[in-house]
Amino acid sequence: MLKNMAARLVALALGFVVMVAILPGVHRTSAGGIFWSALVYMVINATAGRILKFVTAPLALLTLGLSILAINLGVLAITVMIVDNLEIDGFWTWVWAAVILSAVSFIANYVLRRDR
Repeated sequence: MLKNMAARLVALALGFVVMVAILPGVHRTSAGGIFWSALVYMVINATAGRILKFVTAPLALLTLGLSILAINLGVLAITVMIVDNLEIDGFWTWVWAAVILSAVSFIANYVLRRDR
């Protein structure tokens, strides 16, 4: 279990690195802040994100998953509010950042479930 959590944390940290490298509106202040941001995102997504995804499951079916993207956008917004070393400028930068982190989370979950 700890091994899976560590692997997910590393995958999310890599997702944050890719997000900072690709998106011009994402700014960070320190390299250690990327790991901290990934940890905060993972904790918020594991608690509030899971509850919201469970509650809005019927809406996710109707919107073909767009509501899950909105939840991930909210989790990212809470993460940016908590963490001081990450800033995101512009609406579309927020959306693309959420898409990148959603894709990284999906791939990490798939790979880790496959390894079991």
